[in-house]
Amino acid sequence: MRTSFKVLLAIGLGILVLPVALQSRVKDTVHNLNRSGFTVPNAEVCRPCHAPHNTKALEVGALWNHDLSGGGWALYADADANSVFSGSSRLCLSCHDGTVALDSYGGATGTQRILGSENLGTELRDDHPIGVLYPTSGTRYNLLGATTANAIVDPIETPAGQSAGLEDGRVQCSSCHRAHGTRAADGRMFLRVDNNGSRLCMTCHISPG
Repeated sequence: MRTSFKVLLAIGLGILVLPVALQSRVKDTVHNLNRSGFTVPNAEVCRPCHAPHNTKALEVGALWNHDLSGGGWALYADADANSVFSGSSRLCLSCHDGTVALDSYGGATGTQRILGSENLGTELRDDHPIGVLYPTSGTRYNLLGATTANAIVDPIETPAGQSAGLEDGRVQCSSCHRAHGTRAADGRMFLRVDNNGSRLCMTCHISPG
């Protein structure tokens, strides 16, 4: 019995420790603006987004120090704009919708906006929905014609072993991405789960076969 317990404990610790070992830290990612051609005072990693005192955006918490997007996004019809405006997605979009400069933080007005595919713009109906309730019935969101009775994987216990990262039952940017690091091979995408073989997609969506 004692040996079995030790084996189970070792397995359990492995499950807990392995994701941490695979997870990159924010200082090693492009979210560390010091690695992206910016001059952050004292080479601080956290300052462009967070500050311990005198933060700018009291309504969003997270000791937020970056200028916030004003919204005006084009969202899917079943999205709740208020949930996007008050949730973590607004923090992401404050750089990624291209309306606020990357270096607009701590009271400074920046000039360098995000470029390329990382700039999603304010037309978000060509991206994965955010601000939508996680579905619990029907088959609309199943992959490639799967017809199982449940529309989608249980968000608490998924095949990939990850929570779907919902906010008040709604899908947000953080449902797929981790701003402070990643467990995926492609660190630039900040994915919660590596999408090799569409594993991230099937964390939520049911595929046939």
